[in-house]
Formats: sequence, structure tokens, C-alpha cells
Amino acid sequence: MKKIFFSDEENLSEKAFLQGIATCVFSIIFCLIALCSATWAWFRTDISSASNTIQTGTYTLKIDIENVKPESSTDTTYIYELPTGTYRVGLSVEPSSVGNGYCKIKVDDKYYYTANISASEESFSFTLDIRRNETDASIPVTFELCWGIYSGAADVTADGTLTINHNTTES
Repeated sequence: MKKIFFSDEENLSEKAFLQGIATCVFSIIFCLIALCSATWAWFRTDISSASNTIQTGTYTLKIDIENVKPESSTDTTYIYELPTGTYRVGLSVEPSSVGNGYCKIKVDDKYYYTANISASEESFSFTLDIRRNETDASIPVTFELCWGIYSGAADVTADGTLTINHNTTES
């Protein structure tokens, strides 16, 4: 048997050397097979479920101000031109709505927030009292519908009154 010498003190037989090389080669081949199998399984996997569907919740409010139509509207924003006066505002939740929401009311770059309106509530109404020093001019009032729960203190509660003092002075 032929011996391979690594240094003066160490020696290794040719059979032991070939066994070591064979073990390394088989280990490398096994690792490559495992890597290829894992890669194939990763990209081959398909997640699907025919019986479960995911549907997002929708929250829709309808705004009704007696005898007044909005100047413009989108799905979530309604703009009214309202002169001085008292108005009964009704907010009603669409039957298909889920969850909670509130309404943000903007007048002269100031926001007023309603209390939370749950989808289980049939309606939410309040009185809007607009006071001006000019009786014939209208001011824009924007109602923006928001999904979720307002975290601050509400300016408007159900059956409450929101009074807006809009005083303009011209030079």
C-alpha cells in the first residue's frame, strides 16, 4: 500500500485519502440535491382556497340636509353652499356597510367631527346652525365621510347642535 506524506510527522494511506474525498463528493452531491429540491418546492407551491374569499369592509354614509342639494359630491365628500339659517342634517348608514365611521365637517378651514356612527345605527342626525353677519351670502360647508373611529372628542353628537359663527368683515 502506498502512503502519502503530508509532512514529516503525518502520513495518510491512499485508501483513507480516497475515502475522505469520496465522503466530501457525496456530501456535496447530497447538498446540491437538497438545495435543488427545496428551490423547486419553493417555486412550485401555490396557495389557493376555493372556499374562502376575502372581502374588504365598506362603509357608506348618505347625507340628507332638508331641501338642499349638494353643489358637488364624490363617493366620500359632499360640498353644500349654505346661507344663514338652521338645518337638520341626517346621516344614514347604507345597509351594506360594515364597521364604524364618522363625518368630518369643514367650514372656513376649520374641522368639526361627529361622534362615531356604527353600521348598526339606522341614522344619526343633528342640527346645523349657521350664523353670519351677512344674511344673503352662502358659505361652503364640506362633509367628508371617514371610515374608522375618530380618536378625539366629538364636536357633534347625535341629536345635538353644531353652531357655526361665520363673521366676515370687508374693508
